[in-house]
Amino acid sequence: TDAFELATSVLYFSPIQHFGLTPNNLEEQPDHVLDFIKEVPTVWDETIYIGGEPEDYCALARRKGDRWYVAVSNATKEQRKIVLELPMLAGKEVKHLYDNKDQTAGYKTSKIRSNGTLEIELLPEGGAVLYEL
Repeated sequence: TDAFELATSVLYFSPIQHFGLTPNNLEEQPDHVLDFIKEVPTVWDETIYIGGEPEDYCALARRKGDRWYVAVSNATKEQRKIVLELPMLAGKEVKHLYDNKDQTAGYKTSKIRSNGTLEIELLPEGGAVLYEL
């Protein structure tokens, strides 16, 4: 899915980012996807494991400067809900890239609860990215 592919840019460390796009693919992308591609760092100051298991899911938070990025990938063929524990983002609003039913990347603003949790829904083999406004 599109959100899964975007999540890999945070999940996998690479000082040179690669996105499987051709120039015409870039013209077809919504602004929120292009904005993320332009903004995502290539090196990080801190990495925190949030949760997951091999062949199940992976959730990772990375910080660049004062800004946190959280990426989640679903490795199963089942739709699922995951509760993320994100104390570093407690009470904050974040940009939330997620999978639409047609597997394109949607965008919304999500509010992390004051206790630092957020429940997200992932499509089969889908993903999500959260990052500070």
